[in-house]
Amino acid sequence: MKVEKRVGLEACRVGCLIMAGCFALFGGGVSAQDETLKAIGALGACNLYMTYIAVGSVADGHKHDAYDDDEAEKLLASISRFTAKVNESLQALLDAGVLSGQDGKFIAEMVGTLTLLSGQADSYLQYMQTSGKEYADSYSRHRKEAWEKIKMLLGAR
Repeated sequence: MKVEKRVGLEACRVGCLIMAGCFALFGGGVSAQDETLKAIGALGACNLYMTYIAVGSVADGHKHDAYDDDEAEKLLASISRFTAKVNESLQALLDAGVLSGQDGKFIAEMVGTLTLLSGQADSYLQYMQTSGKEYADSYSRHRKEAWEKIKMLLGAR
């Protein structure tokens, strides 16, 4: 429990720093639409980062026996459900055709990144059930690709 609390506090601290950075990164708009898009971008970028941390933390916690199989499966399934809901909402926003240019590209990149994060969680779940090397490799590949996209999105202006 002590490790979980420390990891949770650290994740919260990092999340706050990311959120502050995202607000600074996407600042400058004055219209209500600009403010809405800025908030979506900041919340979305923070969500990507925190989802990346959450999936990795559960996998690491399971690997080092902080989570048993049942708890790790529940946590990863929960993360996958939330990720799917966010992805559906962002895809609906794209499908509505109300975004243009960089805004649409940013949201499309977020959708792609959430898909990678979901694949990362699913790969670890498969690995837990089978111990198959292909699932461990898939987990690592999804994690690496998601991190590259997250870094790019956090650095986007």
